[in-house]
Amino acid sequence: MFSYFSSSLDCVAPINTGAACFGKSVPLSPPSCDKTTRGNVDGKAAKRGNGESYTEREDIVESGEFEEYVMEIVGVMHEAEERTLPDPYYMHSQTELTWQMREALIIWLIQVHSEYDLRPETLFLNINIMDRICSTRLVTKDQYQLLGIAALWVAAKYEENHGRVPSLKNLSFICMHRYREKDFVRTERLILKTLEFDLNYPTCESFLRSHCKFLCHVGPETRAVARYLMELGLVAPNGFFVGKRSSMIATASLVLAEMIMGNGGMYPLAPRSQKDIEVIDCINVLAQCAGKPCDVIRFKYAEQRYCCASDIVQSWILRTRTASFQPTIHPPPGLLTPPKEPVACDYHSASATAAVRV
Repeated sequence: MFSYFSSSLDCVAPINTGAACFGKSVPLSPPSCDKTTRGNVDGKAAKRGNGESYTEREDIVESGEFEEYVMEIVGVMHEAEERTLPDPYYMHSQTELTWQMREALIIWLIQVHSEYDLRPETLFLNINIMDRICSTRLVTKDQYQLLGIAALWVAAKYEENHGRVPSLKNLSFICMHRYREKDFVRTERLILKTLEFDLNYPTCESFLRSHCKFLCHVGPETRAVARYLMELGLVAPNGFFVGKRSSMIATASLVLAEMIMGNGGMYPLAPRSQKDIEVIDCINVLAQCAGKPCDVIRFKYAEQRYCCASDIVQSWILRTRTASFQPTIHPPPGLLTPPKEPVACDYHSASATAAVRV
């Protein structure tokens, strides 16, 4: 069933499994970047126009955009979400990898992602690609970092605008030249072949924006806190969120963000179905992750551009005891929770319009 990831790569330099392997002492961009190479991204990326960061611009929600096609879009997103889920138990089949190695690699990838100021969707697609490859192939310890950074390269090509994709020269540099440029190209081909070019993964960020589109009361600080929680979920212990639907993670993050901001869990959540019980489980795990956050993510979201989201959460932690945290849900009418099964209904019917599932 499994084939070795490294079998299609010849003569790849082994990587050090120590701290330097995941970039703690590695500069992320070369002193001088060749602007003619693919990407034109070098060093600390500039703001995305008019002095406004990407997150700040994306927090401006146009509620009327694509409103006519919302049910069709949501239905397609849920179908794609189901199709692109990784195997939550793939680590049992991996002979050299552990959940701790995955966590260390993701933390390093978050640093690379922040260095190049890439879109939030790029990071979540990066992790999804990495987990899906590990669900179908045996990956050696020496190839794990190569897989992670190549998955970031593929995700950036899919999500980013032209000119914002890191160049091969930069990718090789941030890996301390352990891999040659052709190794990244070969790994890219292997990723696309294994996934059959299916990169249509609806990320947590996509569902978060979809949720906020229907909830006009969600403020920028609440959205920033929800993004902080979603990113903390990437490094949850033992890969808790691997195999969880991104719509469910976005729902749980937004519910907890509303609670942290003192809104009492205003986001609609119905405790009637098994799926909602799973959402509550996700809320509890996110609360535990917020109680012991990853320093890299915490420092990232302490910046003003992210509304100091990690400081807001830390203040909430000090006011409440996360270890005994139990979410209290007060569901208003109407359900926006992810369906238990893929959406299959008449999107133009009155009943479907009355209960938009995102």
